[in-house]
Amino acid sequence: MPDNRIDIDGADKFAPLLVSAYPTKLPMLMGEMSSDNVMDNGAQFDDMLLQEQLYLWEDPTGNDDDSPYGLWEACYNAIASANQALEGMDALGNPDNVKAQRGEALICRAYSHFLLANIFCMPYNPQTADQHLGIPYCKTTEKEVFVNYERGTLAQTYEQIAADIEEGLPLISDASYSVLKYHFNKKAANAFAARFYLYYQKWDQVIECADRVIGNNPGTSLRHWEEDFGELSLVSDVVSQYTSEKKVANLLISTAFSESGYVTGPWDIYKRYGHGQEIYKHQTIDTYGPWSVRGGLMMANFIISVLQKKSVP
Repeated sequence: MPDNRIDIDGADKFAPLLVSAYPTKLPMLMGEMSSDNVMDNGAQFDDMLLQEQLYLWEDPTGNDDDSPYGLWEACYNAIASANQALEGMDALGNPDNVKAQRGEALICRAYSHFLLANIFCMPYNPQTADQHLGIPYCKTTEKEVFVNYERGTLAQTYEQIAADIEEGLPLISDASYSVLKYHFNKKAANAFAARFYLYYQKWDQVIECADRVIGNNPGTSLRHWEEDFGELSLVSDVVSQYTSEKKVANLLISTAFSESGYVTGPWDIYKRYGHGQEIYKHQTIDTYGPWSVRGGLMMANFIISVLQKKSVP
């Protein structure tokens, strides 16, 4: 078959190629619908097939954006772009002027494998990781149409994610990006590394990477709720503020196609499985906790919602 992949013949080709090294799907709906945040509100309410299958822990049968199939395809497509860039850099002898792009490609490759490992593998446990299956860790571009991959162990998967992070993190350069927060900049890459090491149970690395993100004064990195949202009432205005690249709390902004906004949001559809009254009255929004002021989640008073799937701002 014809191979229509980009022909990399110069350093200027890597940055455009790496735009496609970020997955366009996320496991948000899978995680939420399979969790204790969701209850069955009754058969009198509507739902979608994927939502029901996820809630009941059945194997999803479709290829929706939010399905395991959708995530698998999106992550390995992103990994393929990262590998294409890395092979192109190797072919050019890895000159100094592509070091930053090499760092981005390695972090992107690690990130997609990390997403896949947390959906398709058991949770990491250092005592059992060498007994559980991992995922195929792809480091080369495809040369054949059909290839049989070995999954390896979960321990091997995590070792390879760690290797990519450890090589890529020092190479990341904020100066290489025109819009910093649309890429794995230094803070975003270290935040991802901190999360990975948390799952990997490497506590010293967690602290080291987190310190690079929030420094000695974490308060300066937090979202400014009153300042940013105190005068807003329209959902569209809230969204614009929340996703702005100008906000210090946003480290990385990426596009993801998902129906989770409809399924979990304040819309009068898909109400059978949701964040229902028994949960938000006794466990989350309306209870006392560090998130609340005199009981009740801050800001929740103006969020439009439905009783069967109360939105968490």
